[in-house]
Amino acid sequence: MDVVDWAAGSHRAAPQPFILGTDRGDKAFETLRVGKSLFVDDISKAPDDWAGSGDGYNTFITTPITSATVGFGLLTVDAPETDSLTEDDENDLRLIAGILAMIFAEKTRKTPGRAAGSPA
Repeated sequence: MDVVDWAAGSHRAAPQPFILGTDRGDKAFETLRVGKSLFVDDISKAPDDWAGSGDGYNTFITTPITSATVGFGLLTVDAPETDSLTEDDENDLRLIAGILAMIFAEKTRKTPGRAAGSPA
């Protein structure tokens, strides 16, 4: 999964793509496969699965962008300060991901053979 867009001000370096077969990539693809959002409030207190994450951020929410049959990718928000994201932010992100999934599914339906993320 490639990063499509990001904005971070100055608190972090550019995010890297998720590569299947790597620890980080496999975790991201598993989140997409399971289809449930993940909210990590404090990476330093996170389970071993997420220890070592947090290059420039200490909290994050990621949620799958999925239709009934296709996983398009993940929508993620992170922040440098622990506890600066809330459950309300998670709900908002899930809503936005659902809207994006409908848009991507409709675009794919109207343009057969087009992959999500490729130029229109």
